Amino acid sequence: MSAWSLIQGTRVAKEPVTLPCTQKTAAIAQRARRTAPRSKPPPGTACAAPDAAIAAPAARSPAVSLMWPLPHRAVPRVRTALQTLPVCQTRNYQEAFLIVSDYDADRPAREGDQPVTASAPVSDLPGGAKRPAPASPSTARALNDALALRLLQEHGPLTAARLKELTGLSRPSVADLVERLGAAGLIEVVGASEQRRRGPNARIYGIVADRAHLAGLDVRTHSVSVLVTDLLGATLAESSAPVDPAASTGAAVARAVDLLADTAARAGVPGLHAVGVGAPGLVTPGTGELRDSSGLPPWHRALVPALRERFAGTVLVENETNLAAVAELRAGAARDRDTFVLLWLGHGVGAAVVLDGALRRGASGGTGEIGFLPVPGTRVLPGRDSCEGGYHSLASSPAIEELAAAH
Repeated sequence: MSAWSLIQGTRVAKEPVTLPCTQKTAAIAQRARRTAPRSKPPPGTACAAPDAAIAAPAARSPAVSLMWPLPHRAVPRVRTALQTLPVCQTRNYQEAFLIVSDYDADRPAREGDQPVTASAPVSDLPGGAKRPAPASPSTARALNDALALRLLQEHGPLTAARLKELTGLSRPSVADLVERLGAAGLIEVVGASEQRRRGPNARIYGIVADRAHLAGLDVRTHSVSVLVTDLLGATLAESSAPVDPAASTGAAVARAVDLLADTAARAGVPGLHAVGVGAPGLVTPGTGELRDSSGLPPWHRALVPALRERFAGTVLVENETNLAAVAELRAGAARDRDTFVLLWLGHGVGAAVVLDGALRRGASGGTGEIGFLPVPGTRVLPGRDSCEGGYHSLASSPAIEELAAAH
């Protein structure tokens, strides 16, 4: 779970989005320009040439300027060009990457399409698609800070030179980044490099583990477990307790909230920066709320609002199978894989899909709900809120136990 949040900026600029890139990226952009079909841009579009959708980069400072309308045959080449950028640069200018990634390659450019620039409001984007506001310098700094913190979590203490290698940032940018994180109390000097060099040895920076504290709740049908950690994931306290199936919603919620408060007190933490809840069932995209579903106790859905009322930190809820996939991706069997499917077999049946290192939830949040898949030969078909008669009835632990008892 992340202990910091990224705030999307809303900078208003008058120039098209421009991405710094490598010579390889520039060559791809030039090829895309030569092979792209000619189309007349709308009035007011600032381009290097009247029919250019991609401005040719200069020799000294290569860049790719994305304009709209974007010839649909050029989309794959532009996407490839953006993907060759270092991860930090791609994230800094994520609005341009999203414009190309979400673009419908089968739709030809139309007359009246407006150029997509940093000043274009969200409602004016082609197709009315909802995309984040353009990244501002503050957003770029926040993204780079988060990237550096993630690297320090994964690799342990690092020198500024090593951070420069891993992030692809310039030396001044890394120096500013280290100063910002140090001033925020998130990192500190933990030692000095033993590598021989002229002048003083390089400082080694590490995360201040007790700068913030996190908690995770594993919510089951008849129990709840709590874990409190520091920023480096070290366990400070943990506990679990059963929940009476016959208990009222209010009593079950109070038991879970009190268990978290008692565990945090035993850990000796003054407050919780973030609380993550892993639960079965669907999580509605956008709202982040558990959806009503048969077979799950109603206190699950009432727990998150109660936690937000009791604790000042951020409270997030996610499907337990998705959380298992993220854990395997970051520190488990899928650490060296960026595309895989995790199959969950237990009291319920589910799956989680990770493509290109990102968890895919689907438009309705139900990508991994394979328990609803119909199975031939069953008595009933699964419905909107019930997976009885689906794959759940064939492969879940209760179904296996029933099958074993019958034979």
